[in-house]
Amino acid sequence: MLLAEASMFASHYHCDAVANYDSRLSYYNREIVLEKLRSHPEFSESLAVYMSGEILTLRTKLELANIQSADERLLTWVRLHADPHTHTMTISESLKNIAEELGIAHETLYRSLKRLEGQNILRRDMKKNFLTL
Repeated sequence: MLLAEASMFASHYHCDAVANYDSRLSYYNREIVLEKLRSHPEFSESLAVYMSGEILTLRTKLELANIQSADERLLTWVRLHADPHTHTMTISESLKNIAEELGIAHETLYRSLKRLEGQNILRRDMKKNFLTL
């Protein structure tokens, strides 16, 4: 994970962060990184690929944030993460973390899950950590 990469091209540092768990950080001198970008095309390309992925992730988060209905937001999130053939996804994090990612209260997520299960739109297997559309 990169932090504050946009500051590399800004006139001043404009980012901060809070680590929610034990973390290891590395600092890279801005001038050295910029020189490496200029002189090593493979490094530049790998950074561009990484940043493109970050842009796609942010666009997805914005798209989800603009969905007003918690049920629709959850369904869209599952569709984005589910296997396109089986329509199933493995839940690899806590439901509270998923709610945070979706920008809804965890209680709202639990109610949406229950409502969508009751309507047979979504199926949950918490023993196997699966959600299926």
